[in-house]
Amino acid sequence: MSLNVRRGLFRLWLVLSCLWAILITAFSFVPVQEEFAKAASRRELGAASWVPDEPIDCAMARGIEYRREGSLCWYSLPTFRKLYPEYAGLPEKDLSEKLYAKAGLPLKPIRPWPMLWEKVALATGPPVGILVLGWAFLWALSGFAHPEAAKG
Repeated sequence: MSLNVRRGLFRLWLVLSCLWAILITAFSFVPVQEEFAKAASRRELGAASWVPDEPIDCAMARGIEYRREGSLCWYSLPTFRKLYPEYAGLPEKDLSEKLYAKAGLPLKPIRPWPMLWEKVALATGPPVGILVLGWAFLWALSGFAHPEAAKG
């Protein structure tokens, strides 16, 4: 295969890879930044004292110390424990898992570094894979070139 074709394909790959990385970065920046902000606020509060707010259906809400979002009311853990003594026997982790499951919400751990590495892998993995496949394809095609064409 001609050197100009290889050079042109490499340049096309380079441009498309840069556009891909920019696109992934644009869509991933805010979620990754929010995850790092959550981790920083958790660190400021101390890992042992940080717990998520607890969701409950507003039809079952008690008291006035909650934040309303749609049909869910959100309580801080101390307020929730005070107003809902029937959950007193549950440890904090089990309580959160149960209430989030009941509300139909995922209770996701805060993990900023794995999230960042996933986004970096998504931005770089496909372009590197395409480069390797393209190189292998061009290498295989060069084996079928005519001997006189391969010399010149």
